Amino acid sequence: MTSELQGRIVGYMPISMFLSNFVHANKAVPKLQRMSKNTFHSVWRKGTNEDTMVEKLIYAVENNEFCPNFELKCLPPKRDGTGQQTRPKLCLYSRPQCSEENWDWASLEFSVDVHANDHDDPFSNVNTTPYDLRSRTDCDTNAILQSIERYLTAQLSRQHRTFTFLIYIYGRYVRFIRADRSAIIVSAPLNYLENPRPLAEFFWRYNYLSPEDRGFDQCVRVATELERALLTQAVSGYQCMADTGELRRLPKMDRTLEDDYPTYQIRVHDELGVESATCLIRTPFFIQSLFKRATRGYVALRIDGLENNMYNSDNSGCLQPSREGLARRLVFLKDSWRLDFDEAETEAEIYTELRTCDISHIPHVPLAGDVSAAEDPEELQTTKSQEWANAKGARWKRPCKRVFYTYVHHRVIQELAFPLSTLHNAKELVQVFRDAMQCMVEAYVKCDRLHCDISYNNVMVAAHKDEDGNTRGILNDWDISRTLSEDQCVESCGRIGTWRFMSIKVLQDDQKPHEIHDDLESLFWVLVYTAIRHFKLSWAGHRKATKDMFDDSTKDPNTSAIIGGALKSQFLSRSWARSDFTFDCPALQSLILELRQLWAAYHDCAPEEMQLESSQNIHNTLRWEPAVILKHFDDALDKDNSQWVNGEKREAAQGQPQALDDAPAKLCIPSLLYPSSHELAQAAQKARGTSAQATPAMTLAVGGDTFIIPHGKKRPREEHNDEIENHRPTVRTKVEHQDSVPPIVVVRT
Repeated sequence: MTSELQGRIVGYMPISMFLSNFVHANKAVPKLQRMSKNTFHSVWRKGTNEDTMVEKLIYAVENNEFCPNFELKCLPPKRDGTGQQTRPKLCLYSRPQCSEENWDWASLEFSVDVHANDHDDPFSNVNTTPYDLRSRTDCDTNAILQSIERYLTAQLSRQHRTFTFLIYIYGRYVRFIRADRSAIIVSAPLNYLENPRPLAEFFWRYNYLSPEDRGFDQCVRVATELERALLTQAVSGYQCMADTGELRRLPKMDRTLEDDYPTYQIRVHDELGVESATCLIRTPFFIQSLFKRATRGYVALRIDGLENNMYNSDNSGCLQPSREGLARRLVFLKDSWRLDFDEAETEAEIYTELRTCDISHIPHVPLAGDVSAAEDPEELQTTKSQEWANAKGARWKRPCKRVFYTYVHHRVIQELAFPLSTLHNAKELVQVFRDAMQCMVEAYVKCDRLHCDISYNNVMVAAHKDEDGNTRGILNDWDISRTLSEDQCVESCGRIGTWRFMSIKVLQDDQKPHEIHDDLESLFWVLVYTAIRHFKLSWAGHRKATKDMFDDSTKDPNTSAIIGGALKSQFLSRSWARSDFTFDCPALQSLILELRQLWAAYHDCAPEEMQLESSQNIHNTLRWEPAVILKHFDDALDKDNSQWVNGEKREAAQGQPQALDDAPAKLCIPSLLYPSSHELAQAAQKARGTSAQATPAMTLAVGGDTFIIPHGKKRPREEHNDEIENHRPTVRTKVEHQDSVPPIVVVRT
């Protein structure tokens, strides 16, 4: 698997420039002899192993007191559940946490990756390298980059930082690395045996940096033991209430309390910096990637307003709130880095607009906003690597056609919502989709806004039932929604959405302007997908046929573009007289049949025996009166209980395998900005590596386009930007993108 670092490396910056810009001294650098002579002379000589190098390096730094406020410590390598090493032996730690017994991720300052071979330089394979290594045969460049990527990803996913450093030592040479969500900046190589001062000076300078200058987010601090206990009580209390049926069960909630992640107290501010909330978080539900949006989602305990009631009157330290009371204060916290450009709307601004327009069935978002820097509240936390990557005329930079973008730290607090897998029966399913449809239609009519990413993950179950005790739904994740142009569409800049659920016309034409019809149709495909996945039906072979239908794609022989939708059209055009696709629940079957007829007529692909309304009439009706589609859901919900028999959700444990796999992987989304691409071959190689097993073909999404890359065939070429997003080894689809920059995502067919 190709490392995500490839294509994100900015270098190679002169050592003096790296130190002065990123590790700037807050006091005069001393002219000590021990910084300049014989400091690290014993660290490496030919034949030295890594353990000896680590021991000698620790002695040099500690004995010369280069970094007295911190401790350079060698601990056993840290590994994750899959056996992958997530922390090297040697790291710099904050004192006094310096043993394996009391170590945790919060104490780690940065990693020091040590290799004994002075040919193990993964950054020397370009012509602009300042020196020439005579042999490259003994250096596995990609393997080393992968290990560096794992160290950076593990640290930044477990800590709350704007950036971090890493020192890479190989034999007699050292490189300094600074990583943020845009790119990594790599220094030129330094022979620290001949010139030891810069390495010594890096440690000395770092010792006197403020926490913010070391990359730590000053809106976050490590939680106290009392706060850790509060979060544990809240989660366990929620699970107990879910066991009794008082609250809806949230899948995989145990993950919230995994010990591999520290507990933090985090402050979230609104857009104006007026209101704020304080939350406790530990383990994220999901982590996207090292670069770009790097979204992390948490179940969080909101404790603002709770502090005064935390202790008894005698201040004994006993917890006052009950587990049940704490459980009801749990919320969802989304931490991400949004793309910053002139016309970009923040997620907070979008939700404010939806609330102002009184849109039904949107998430309840009490607080959201960009994250401010500690030293200047008017300044936002942003990435910095792009400033150097895009700088003109820098002789030290290697050639790179990629355009790097600025990302701004953004946080959203919203009420807990639940995935469609938590539905209990078919009537709940129909009600949830009816609510999502109403939300979509109201946003279109009142706000001139299209969601643009209707997917299985974005149609969710609301936390609270209505006054009649009915389960309700919400339409979540409006961060990539777009406003309409004068002709009632989103101007074409490539496909927008999740491949599996895109409309047939969008799949057939990647330049089609996005319209309300596309969102309405996407919701139909999500409904079909969910119903097949969770409810009983008599369609023999539905598992394979359904996957084929949603993942269908092919290369257009005329334009070389990747297109899809053929199998969806076939699904719509099948004769309804045949009984090979029948849900056991009559009301659900009737609804899907009606909607199937509607979209078959819209696409003019209905069977000849069906006499349906013309495609143009349906197009006009849905454009100007999209709410008419709600009547199909209302009619289904009005059916008596006899029509809802056999509507219980099918469980995999009952011996019937689920029709489809878990949540789809990410795909592509378009951009308003399209710099040319030169890394398509690397992305294709990355696609090949997303699975340990050989696959017949791989899918590569570039900008608004998707490429099928068969084995043994030439990779396609396209002029688009190669922004790499989530690379989970699952089947194709979702566009996870609020940026206006087209990501690349590789997925397995």
